[in-house]
Amino acid sequence: IDEEVAVRAFLANLHYKRGHHELVVAQLDQVLAKSPELYHEYFNRGRSLLALGRSADSKHDLEKFLATTQLPREHPQVRAALDLLQQVR
Repeated sequence: IDEEVAVRAFLANLHYKRGHHELVVAQLDQVLAKSPELYHEYFNRGRSLLALGRSADSKHDLEKFLATTQLPREHPQVRAALDLLQQVR
């Protein structure tokens, strides 16, 4: 991961903790444009998109996360994505 991607991902995490979901999405849009293989960032952006009421976009990101993650189904992040998808549907 290049330095810009790492910094933007870090900033997105800080914004998420503060509930600034618009800023999370803005940072992760940049991260995923440069590094679309970072599957966990689809999960992170999906959470913020859902908080912003952008259900269709959230669903897309959460499904992308689940389709590309190498985490086992019982991993907490995978379980959380599945739970969030239930809210979207």
